[in-house]
Amino acid sequence: MPGATESAKLAAQAEEKLRSLIDGKLSDADKAALDRRMETALTLLPLLQPIADKHGIPVSQLIGIHVVETRGGENPMSRTSSAGATGPFQLTPAARKDYAPSAKYGTIVEADADSAAQYIKAAQAAGFTMPEAIGMTYIGGIRGVKNWGGGAANNIGENSLVYGPMFKYAIEQAESRASKYLNDIERPAKKAGSDAMQATFGGYEMPTIRTGLGAFLNPSEEEAAAARAGRMTAAEQARQSAYDAAMPAVEAQKKKKYEEAGYK
Repeated sequence: MPGATESAKLAAQAEEKLRSLIDGKLSDADKAALDRRMETALTLLPLLQPIADKHGIPVSQLIGIHVVETRGGENPMSRTSSAGATGPFQLTPAARKDYAPSAKYGTIVEADADSAAQYIKAAQAAGFTMPEAIGMTYIGGIRGVKNWGGGAANNIGENSLVYGPMFKYAIEQAESRASKYLNDIERPAKKAGSDAMQATFGGYEMPTIRTGLGAFLNPSEEEAAAARAGRMTAAEQARQSAYDAAMPAVEAQKKKKYEEAGYK
């Protein structure tokens, strides 16, 4: 077995070899197909983001692998590969055993995403840094991809290389579209909060004191500063209250979207 340094060297060689084979290799038709799948996979972002954060990996890698591996949008929960891989992240029985979820979740999507995240971490620990190379380990296995990079006979096979450009494109698209998707779906709650904050802040009037002579006394600087602070506190409380009140409907819409996409 190679040591850590040799292992990282093999991974670097595999990445360099892969790099020269994947750029510009997707046709417009292939990209369009992945884009259609991405629309389905993005519905899972509310479920996948906390898992990606938990393991310290980009959520785009989970989304990208899901899109390529399960042909998202084409029965994303029911496909079974020739190797016996099943589920939203196409885990084989051996992979499920080796990368079993470390936490309990409410859906198979979350449980399998936890396993996939641990697999990604294992690929990183093995020396892979390119997201598409990490994705390729799903096809050839961590050891297989490294051996292929080092020129070993038992490599991942040229046929598997068609997945390299797909992983690259899918991960890049997920990275560029994830934040916009979440912002769009949460916009109603954010707007409700913003409107409430503006209404509270804009409706505030600085108090004045009327003297017996009919003149008005303005508050001192200290009094004005305290009033402004109270005004901001009230406005922020109104924003948070309105946002919280709107979020149940937003969460229900998130769930409806991924269920309609085929994730039950």
